[in-house]
Amino acid sequence: GNWIAPVLHLARQTIELRLKALLQTIVDRDHEVDERVLGKHDLSAIWGIGQDWLHSHGYALNRDARLEATNQLVAALHAVDPSGDLFRFSKSRQSRFGRNKSSDRVGVNYETFPSAFKQTVKLLLHWEAVLFREKLKVEMGWENDPYFDADDYPKTHQEAVRESAA
Repeated sequence: GNWIAPVLHLARQTIELRLKALLQTIVDRDHEVDERVLGKHDLSAIWGIGQDWLHSHGYALNRDARLEATNQLVAALHAVDPSGDLFRFSKSRQSRFGRNKSSDRVGVNYETFPSAFKQTVKLLLHWEAVLFREKLKVEMGWENDPYFDADDYPKTHQEAVRESAA
């Protein structure tokens, strides 16, 4: 049978919920951010808003070595399953070439998927935690957060070289 469909459904759901958690944390902080996408399944739009906000507010997301894998996985999942129903049901509501899409026609690279999924989840958890800990730091009156280092994440090769030279 098609054992990969339930696994991909759970993976896509996990990423969608992590993206929404990050965006909700951003919305709680900045009420100007459009939160309407939180009620949708559009991974590309949710990630786009979150990523743009982090960049425009000076967060070093571009230095995170996991960003490329995250961008690729979010784009791939969105391209294959834009409505979030492909792996949930035997047939999607979306159609291509006159037929409803079905999960048995989706290919997965079993060598790269686990790593990309892990990197994506860790990146999303980290940047959500950065925003949460900044809020907590203010509420607790800390000058520095004694329990969390926002710069503790894998850096891109260029950034690692730059840091070691300093």
